[in-house]
Amino acid sequence: MRKFALVCCAPFLLTLCALAQSAEISGAYAHLTPGRDGFDATAAYLATTHLGLEGDVGAYYATGDHVYNILGGPKVMFSTHDALFTPFVHLLVGAVHEGSNYVGVLPGGGVDVGSKTIALRLKLDLMHFNSGTHARAGLGVVFRW
Repeated sequence: MRKFALVCCAPFLLTLCALAQSAEISGAYAHLTPGRDGFDATAAYLATTHLGLEGDVGAYYATGDHVYNILGGPKVMFSTHDALFTPFVHLLVGAVHEGSNYVGVLPGGGVDVGSKTIALRLKLDLMHFNSGTHARAGLGVVFRW
């Protein structure tokens, strides 16, 4: 019975080993309209070369005003053969705090320019929460392993 289970499970286990399991972290300066500057940090588990699960934490400040977010969701990457340019899109959902707590949705994307291990990240997102829709632009660095 053990041999039968091993024979049945071996192809599944080999398939899992073949997946490009890796991770990435990034930090960026970010501007959230209207007139809030801050940062955002992301971490992603890359299950394959094209699909990952991403988490995003950000804080944006203006005089007497602040917005915080904790979001997560899927990320799809369109890497090129040489990986010099890696465009990506994501759809993140989670909590946004602006005086009160709201559910936020963040569709967007960007491009990583650089090598497979370190790159410059340019991104543009739309953050939807209770006070409306806000554009978020960011410039930062991403590290992969």
